[in-house]
Amino acid sequence: MIEALEADENPCAFFFFDRRDDQLHLQSFDSLICSITYQLCLRLEILPDIIMKTYSNCGSGSTRPSHVSLQKMLIEAIKHLSDVVIVIDALDESHEIAAAGSWLRNLANVSSESLHVLITSRDIPLIYDQISPLSHETVRVDDCTAADIKRFITKTIANSELRHWPSEFQLTIRESLYERADGM
Repeated sequence: MIEALEADENPCAFFFFDRRDDQLHLQSFDSLICSITYQLCLRLEILPDIIMKTYSNCGSGSTRPSHVSLQKMLIEAIKHLSDVVIVIDALDESHEIAAAGSWLRNLANVSSESLHVLITSRDIPLIYDQISPLSHETVRVDDCTAADIKRFITKTIANSELRHWPSEFQLTIRESLYERADGM
């Protein structure tokens, strides 16, 4: 999807909350806002004054700007770009969902109508609580992916050494994997 957006030449930025390898910085709100702001600022032909001033105030990049400064820079970048797309993948993997939700609500309140945000996540109440105040569409893929996951697990077991195990053990393994797959 990112490749299609970039090929369309619309300004886009993406962030993937990654829980693998215990890299906490890849699950933080700070990483999200820094990455998205940086990616969109790269798309600007001329940097607005607020971005230049923030850069200067932060020792020409030697210190990190505050979240408030990053928010102002991001909003300014969005104002100077058209049809901006932000993709946030695996929001449920973040350990700061409330901060990300607050940031998204603020962004929606002050940004132009040319901002489009796509969020992927497992269906958990905290995320719904955070995005429900926003104008949004929800697409649930649980029903679609469940059948694919079951086919994948069944085929993998059938093509592995587990195929030699008694069928009741195979069934227990399949059911346990289905239950814990949770859309993954």
